[in-house]
Amino acid sequence: MSIKKMIRLTIIITAILVILNGLSLGYLAKSISNQNKIERINREDSSIALSLMKNTETKSSNIRTYAESGSSRFLQAYEREVQSSLNADETLKKLKSNQLPEDIIALAEYAITQSEQLKPLEEKAIALAKSEEFVQAKDILYGTEYSLLKDNISSSIDSFDKSLKKLTAKQVAKAKTQVKVSIITMAGLLALFMIYIAVVLSYFSHKMKPIYSLKNFVLEVANGNLAIEPIHHGQEDEIDELSEAFNGMYQNLRDMIHTLTQTSEHLAASSEELYASTEQTNNTTKNVSQKIDQLALDSAMQTDYLTNGTNSVNVVASQISAVAESAASAAKSAANSSDKTVFGGKHLENTVKQIKEIKAEVAETQTSLLELANSSKRINSMLSTITEISEQTNLLALNAAIEAARAGEHGKGFAVVAGEVRKLAEESARSANEIRETTENIEKYMHKTVQQMKQVNLKADDGFNSIQTTGKAFHEIYTMSINLSNEIQEVSTITEEMAAASQETAASLENVNAISQETNSKTQEIANLSEEQYAIVEEITASAEELSQLAETLNKQIQVFQV
Repeated sequence: MSIKKMIRLTIIITAILVILNGLSLGYLAKSISNQNKIERINREDSSIALSLMKNTETKSSNIRTYAESGSSRFLQAYEREVQSSLNADETLKKLKSNQLPEDIIALAEYAITQSEQLKPLEEKAIALAKSEEFVQAKDILYGTEYSLLKDNISSSIDSFDKSLKKLTAKQVAKAKTQVKVSIITMAGLLALFMIYIAVVLSYFSHKMKPIYSLKNFVLEVANGNLAIEPIHHGQEDEIDELSEAFNGMYQNLRDMIHTLTQTSEHLAASSEELYASTEQTNNTTKNVSQKIDQLALDSAMQTDYLTNGTNSVNVVASQISAVAESAASAAKSAANSSDKTVFGGKHLENTVKQIKEIKAEVAETQTSLLELANSSKRINSMLSTITEISEQTNLLALNAAIEAARAGEHGKGFAVVAGEVRKLAEESARSANEIRETTENIEKYMHKTVQQMKQVNLKADDGFNSIQTTGKAFHEIYTMSINLSNEIQEVSTITEEMAAASQETAASLENVNAISQETNSKTQEIANLSEEQYAIVEEITASAEELSQLAETLNKQIQVFQV
């Protein structure tokens, strides 16, 4: 089962158990409330029976004493009792509102009816006593009818009280049974909840082992060790998918580093060749410059020695031929330099393409790590929900303990169960916190890996920018080499023309001075072009040396990884 499904199942089962527990608590509270209500009704009804009995006895005692002694004090006491006696209709209404059985209400109604029948006899006795006919008054109060009514009242109230106590005992026993059933049900549900929490904790403990292995694997890769073996867990869940994703990233990273190493070595070799070629071109250009300087000097000397005739012209022609040969050699060297520049530019384009591929793979790796960090946050969120449920269960257990304490002796057993529930809730919260700490550590390591991947990306950007700069330099070198080749070709053409002109001037010395002056001007231009070419070749040499240094720096950075 996947972690996502397990967490979802845990939440559902926990919610069901909490709901069932809440229903059990509600049923328990209702049972306790019914028990208290029954006891309250019993007290009220017993109080009614006691008031009827006491009122009847007190009135009878006061009226008899008044009939015997004639003292108005006892008459006043009797009248007070009459005024404070219960109203018959209200008493019956109250008894019926308590939902007592009809036979019990009938006993109370009979007692009240008998009590009402005493009133005419007592009023008649009072009237006789006020007329000082005390003997007749006592005859009424101690007579058979009065005594029989009084005994009927006492008997009815006694039967009413006994029936009420029997009914109350039965109802209290039933309420206590309901309380016991509620407590047993809650204990069972809490036991099931505790067992399920133990199973969930065992499951997550088992699932955390591959994460520790994955963490060590990521740390090794972050430290540059690309020689370790990929990890395999063989479990079809999210952790196994994450491991396979890391294995793919790890293999891609190894391939990229290997390719980049080969490319950097090839780039270093190419830059060395380019440097050597530019050095050769530099020397050739220097020789050409020296030749052209010599040609300028010779051209000046030709102007001074025009009067020497054909021999001087022939010397000039031979020198011009030598210049043409040097210009051809310089053109060939410039063409070789252009070819090397094109070759280096192609290798630079390949390097740029590979660096772009490295950046794309690093970006995908960062995305995967961020998705894993988000999964860890979602796990933390779910653990927070479990912690809240544990806190609510702890609060319910505390409330149950308070209710058990209120119940006194009857709630002791329930208080023990509530204590165990609270311990279980605290243990669940503690376990959830441990899982949360573990996932936070995983998230921290993942963020660290993301930062390292960002550093690799920055290094790749630096290499990419340097290679782009080098590519631009290669393009400028190539353009300058083409211009240089064209100019040298032009010099070669000019020197050939000068040679032909020199041969023609051998027949006509009159034109030699003009041709010599023109040759001197062209030679000066060539000297200037030669100096410019020499400066360009110097720049090419510096760029080639910088490219070699960049290749060496890239190679050092790649050597951090152990493939």
